[in-house]
Amino acid sequence: LTIRIAMVFVDQYVYSLPNSDKHGDAGGYNRTALEISDDLELLKLGNKEIYGGLYSKIVGILYFLTGNQRLFVQSINCYLGIFSVIYVGKVLNMLTNIDEKTKKIIFCVTAFFPQGIMLSAILHREALIALLITLSMYFCIKSLYTNNVIEKILSCVLVLIASMFHAGVIVLIAGYILIYSFFNMKYKIVSKSITRKFIFLILCGALFFGYIKFGDVIAGKLTNLDSETLVNTM
Repeated sequence: LTIRIAMVFVDQYVYSLPNSDKHGDAGGYNRTALEISDDLELLKLGNKEIYGGLYSKIVGILYFLTGNQRLFVQSINCYLGIFSVIYVGKVLNMLTNIDEKTKKIIFCVTAFFPQGIMLSAILHREALIALLITLSMYFCIKSLYTNNVIEKILSCVLVLIASMFHAGVIVLIAGYILIYSFFNMKYKIVSKSITRKFIFLILCGALFFGYIKFGDVIAGKLTNLDSETLVNTM
């Protein structure tokens, strides 16, 4: 946490970290959030109509409540990054087939990975997305041991929430469907149960229906992830 907080102050008072200057995504999110904090009516606009979508709206609300304190919002990102690391540790502890040395190496790489530290120190949505996906994986793996339906649903809901910030992560749902439909963690085998196959077909049908219903929206978001435009509010 100390390293990440220090990077926030470096970004704000020494020099801008990569992608954090006014020409990067962080600069775009900041400009849009400032506009939203000055005019909350912009919250009524669709996510595709403003740069950064839902993330910029959230930051705009935080700016409105704190008086445009970018340092405060970036500090929140640091804590999100730390929580991601903590839950990576929890996931590793559940994986009994991995030796302790390997777990420690994976945990240390996750905690001190330069890109991860940087993205959690600047005004960027990746820290929030990473936390949502990490929590999702935690509940997914935990549910394989407990067979808790609520945990399975929660793992999918967290992916759906993350997809509101970055549409690409929604493909994880397909992986979860395969895992929940066939893998039996208790016996560590791929289940051939007719019931599980039936459930798998139902879930695939639901996914196919969702794609037919909202596929154009998802495809549009994937196509335009790097070409968002800032709405002129003047």
